[in-house]
Amino acid sequence: MSTKTVCGVQLVDEAYALLGDAIAPYVQTGRIGKFIYCESAVQNGNFLDMRFRPEQCDGTVQCPMQVSVPVNFVKFMAAGINEKQLGFLSGQQE
Repeated sequence: MSTKTVCGVQLVDEAYALLGDAIAPYVQTGRIGKFIYCESAVQNGNFLDMRFRPEQCDGTVQCPMQVSVPVNFVKFMAAGINEKQLGFLSGQQE
């Protein structure tokens, strides 16, 4: 059994507004507000590269993806072995 890691990334409010529909398939909402769950998040110069599995998106993404946002859009990040450990969700089992 392989372990799948997850990174939780919260962007500043202005980032969600500026990115709009481009970031929408990757955004979730929970007790901390809007956030993004991805397989990995790595700083690459002035950008944060986030890699996603389709199940981490809204259903419109059908293959693994990488999305990059300016690093100054990042408000908070956390990493864990599974989504339940990060605490971004509302506490419901998903």
